[in-house]
Amino acid sequence: MFDDFVLLDLSDERPIRIPKNLEALFIGHASVVKVDKGQTFLSKSDETTNVYLIRRGCIEFTLFSVAAKETLFRECGPGQIVGELAAIDETPRSMNAVALEDSEVLSISRRTFRLLIDQNSEFREWMLMHMAGRIRELSQRILDLSTLSVPCRIWLELVKRCEESGRDKSSVTLLNFPVHRRLAAKLGTHREAISREFSKLKSEGIIRQKGRELEICSVDRLRKMIIRHLGT
Repeated sequence: MFDDFVLLDLSDERPIRIPKNLEALFIGHASVVKVDKGQTFLSKSDETTNVYLIRRGCIEFTLFSVAAKETLFRECGPGQIVGELAAIDETPRSMNAVALEDSEVLSISRRTFRLLIDQNSEFREWMLMHMAGRIRELSQRILDLSTLSVPCRIWLELVKRCEESGRDKSSVTLLNFPVHRRLAAKLGTHREAISREFSKLKSEGIIRQKGRELEICSVDRLRKMIIRHLGT
């Protein structure tokens, strides 16, 4: 039964980090930018074209609908390049970027970025892999939002976070777990739906929560719930 589970892509947001040798190449042309926690690093419709490499901290990318509903697209951390789309097509920024914690990024101009692509085949190849990864990530997200119920999206997110924690145990404690509003923004739903499902999981003994610390008491039960749900 669990052999079927490996067909599920729980790593759709696995970050593509720049290799150390290419990071050194980037650093050789970059200036350092400090970004305070909560600071809007980039704004939608900005006409800037610089490209950034996150050296420390975490940056989240979001959009707001006409009705002011926030959607979280991705979170990026050390070793990830951001802002490259505007440098490629010279159109305004497509999302808002906000620092989730005090961060440090390295900045290069569009001209320097294009020179690196034109003159360094290894950097060019890595950027192609990076862009392919982003397309796959967004394709998987569209599929999830189109085909999975909200509870199933929540279960998948919990299992994925357990696997990303690197703890190969039947129960896993996740530290600094996002608040329900942030989780809802990521999973394409609303805070009340997250709260309802978490209350249900708590009553069934599958999770326990104390503040920002979330204990998954049985990862296997969550996996079985996902398989059963997808089989219906």
